[in-house]
Amino acid sequence: MKKLINSTNSEFYTKLICSLLMAYFFAYWLYQAIELFRYPIPTEYRDWGVIDLSNKIYGNKSPYSFTEGPPFMFVYGALFSILMGAFSVFLGVTGLTTTKIFVIACVLGSASIIAYEIFHMTRSRFYAGLGFCCMLWANFNSGVFFILRPDALGLLLCLLSLVVIRRATTPIHLLACSLFIVLTFYTKQYFIFVAAPITFYLAISRGYLFALAFILTLLLFFSLSFFLVFNLWPAYFYQSILAQFNSVGGPWSYSAFQGLKFAFTYWPFLAFTTYYVVDLIKKRVPISASENLYLYVFLISMLCLVPMGRNAGAFLSYHYQLALPALTVIALHSLKRFESHVIRMVSIWVVVSLCIFHGEFLKFNSIYSAEALRQWEMAESIVEKEHGNILVATPILSQFKGDFTRLDNGHSECYTALVSRPYPILDWIYPRRADYFTEYKHFYSEIVDKIEAQQYQLIVVTSGYHPMIAQSVLEKNYQMVRQIELQTGVQIWKTEFWTIKNL
Repeated sequence: MKKLINSTNSEFYTKLICSLLMAYFFAYWLYQAIELFRYPIPTEYRDWGVIDLSNKIYGNKSPYSFTEGPPFMFVYGALFSILMGAFSVFLGVTGLTTTKIFVIACVLGSASIIAYEIFHMTRSRFYAGLGFCCMLWANFNSGVFFILRPDALGLLLCLLSLVVIRRATTPIHLLACSLFIVLTFYTKQYFIFVAAPITFYLAISRGYLFALAFILTLLLFFSLSFFLVFNLWPAYFYQSILAQFNSVGGPWSYSAFQGLKFAFTYWPFLAFTTYYVVDLIKKRVPISASENLYLYVFLISMLCLVPMGRNAGAFLSYHYQLALPALTVIALHSLKRFESHVIRMVSIWVVVSLCIFHGEFLKFNSIYSAEALRQWEMAESIVEKEHGNILVATPILSQFKGDFTRLDNGHSECYTALVSRPYPILDWIYPRRADYFTEYKHFYSEIVDKIEAQQYQLIVVTSGYHPMIAQSVLEKNYQMVRQIELQTGVQIWKTEFWTIKNL
């Protein structure tokens, strides 16, 4: 009896102390969110792409046309930008502010879904809190959810599809799940990977006819959306899907490195999941258990991450978005099932210290120093004081007010990769593809002609990162007068200001 009381007390105090640590972490996370929100500064190099697409859609322009200009490039789906434009009008605030609000809301929504699913499986608010904080910290640490891209909305829709289908008993559930998956495609394309584990799960737990009904429903929604979007924006699928072909590249060794890094960070979760798999093999967990869905999602996502991990430009972000949510659910569900009190308590401390805090002491320091903010004020002052024609070839300054030419929205550079590569099959599917690139070539040729004629009083570029302007053409006609280091979230970009060279 005394031993039982001691174990109960130790578990109580362990959970109490860890709950206080999680509250401290959430306060830190919220502080960082407010810090990023209150400054009118982009959080990543390509943030402007979402707002640029929203501006074009609500400006009665056609961003996905083969023949109408000006040329436009955006590698993600349009749903995020459509919602941002609508909320911006409704709230009466700028697109940058609206997007930040929505991204933070989606982050909290995704973490809340994970917490809800864990609570539903464990009936423990404490383990639900663990899952909530694990999701927040992981995505903050990777920079994924504070970047103004469709990632946050895509994951939220992906998780909603899992929540709905795990309770699937009626055709309504199939319709809702299928709709969410189709919407993920028009948000960020690779989130449709959940269709595979969902189909596998339904075949095992509900029967093959139920799985077939899901596939047919999904195909129906995709077909309807395809004809609607294709008639509205003829170049949508060509442009967005083709850009994806060029977004993932790199050595396979880098994919292995990312996988090892992810495993090294979340080895406790992997150990807990292995324990669950052993129970499943030994039939201590029924094969038809609804929580198995998250195990299937994790396993299939890891297969998807083998080729996606080659992308050096998205370090661990794919792992955090595709694998970690499911891994968190199944791992914490397994932790709750440990029979040994000692192992369970030690595991809780490991999760809090490694998987939530990552071994770091979190300090409430401002993201932007006084000097970093002064650099932004200086850059804005230079642009505002120039009354002549201005060419801004860096998307991090696009939020500045002014009637200047914005050359790059952060995704426009994809043009340089796509135009030089032959795609005979796409030429057959999209016979107007040549017209599409003709518009691009005409637009950029005019820009080069104006640079050579010195028609711009000021040109602003990111150092070594302006593929649409040849460095030789820029140096021949202009001279760099200032270089300012501008911070966007955790990144710093050397921004160059060029004025006409006196020949």
